[in-house]
Amino acid sequence: PFEIEDEWSRVREGDAARNWLLLAYRADETHTRSDGTVRPLTNPAAESVEIVGSGGGGLSECLRHASSDARVYWGGFRVVAIDEQRGVVSERPKRVFFMLAGPDTPLKQKARGLLDMGAIAEV
Repeated sequence: PFEIEDEWSRVREGDAARNWLLLAYRADETHTRSDGTVRPLTNPAAESVEIVGSGGGGLSECLRHASSDARVYWGGFRVVAIDEQRGVVSERPKRVFFMLAGPDTPLKQKARGLLDMGAIAEV
């Protein structure tokens, strides 16, 4: 997944057009139930992670892309911390990494997401 590494580098290194990235197991790692609902497979492989979206609109834009209540997502975004003391303003970039699982995500999928979180965070 060099594409994922490249995209995360853009977010991490301060590319003005990118301040967030959202990942999930590939959409083809799901099955459709007879009632039409799409459910994720319970044991997707860590290598089957895809970019769901990226952009420059911050956390709110990132969360809008987490549109399924039955998927595990990992995301990262960059913010700028601003400290002002004695007339001196200091701006430092900060990075936040998170995992999000919707309420309809099976427990096994959530657990698998937690297990894969370390490997994904290392990218």
